[in-house]
Amino acid sequence: MLKVISRLEDLPNIGKSIAADLRGLGILSPAELFDHDPLATFDALAVISALTARSFGQACQTPNPASRRRIPSSTSISLAAS
Repeated sequence: MLKVISRLEDLPNIGKSIAADLRGLGILSPAELFDHDPLATFDALAVISALTARSFGQACQTPNPASRRRIPSSTSISLAAS
């Protein structure tokens, strides 16, 4: 008996994140994947991933490098066990 797959997450190797990206491209069900060029879909997902990675990287940066806490050069750090 064949199982009917109606959700993107039911496809192998498609989790919540990729399913959300596919929905962002207008692909709402596994059947709709047949209507899309595989390479064009891959390229569109790569653009989404790059934009997400770029925005994540920018969000992780400290806005003001001078505000980073520095250890004074006169401070000595001992790694020996006490």
